[in-house]
Amino acid sequence: MKPIIRQMNENDVKQYRLLRLEALKNHPEAFASSYEEEILYDESIYVQRLKQQSTYSVGAFDGDAMIGMAVFVPQSRTKISHMADIFSVYVSPLYRKHNLGYLMIQTIINHAKQLGFIEQIKLSVTSTNLDAIKLYMRCGFEIYGTDPHVIKVGDRYYDSTLMILYIK
Repeated sequence: MKPIIRQMNENDVKQYRLLRLEALKNHPEAFASSYEEEILYDESIYVQRLKQQSTYSVGAFDGDAMIGMAVFVPQSRTKISHMADIFSVYVSPLYRKHNLGYLMIQTIINHAKQLGFIEQIKLSVTSTNLDAIKLYMRCGFEIYGTDPHVIKVGDRYYDSTLMILYIK
């Protein structure tokens, strides 16, 4: 498999929506949104997400199939414009352990460096997702805290591990 990592565009909206719904269904503990909420969203919501100028949405593709995604969002307010966040990272189960998460995060880090004004990137990850935490640490992120009981699925709470990468 030779995947392609690239910025998503409007032509990817159907694939993006399907992969997003797969992520929400497979890992409800990993996302603030839920499958039950987003299955009701019109495709135009996903088009809007991809059209946002400040957002940099990256997809991993195996041929025509989108198999991974990650979203980079710089802060827009002047006093915090040196910061950005990464959201919605997901790789389809059949394609895990192929370095796709690493490649997508590195693509985002390179994009942040090219912007020239981003000094730090933050993300949060479900504390029980040890593979993702290891991945982010491999990409240079450090743990700076824990946010308790962020996600509630049924009667179970999930903490978030807060991570940061300083861009030099």
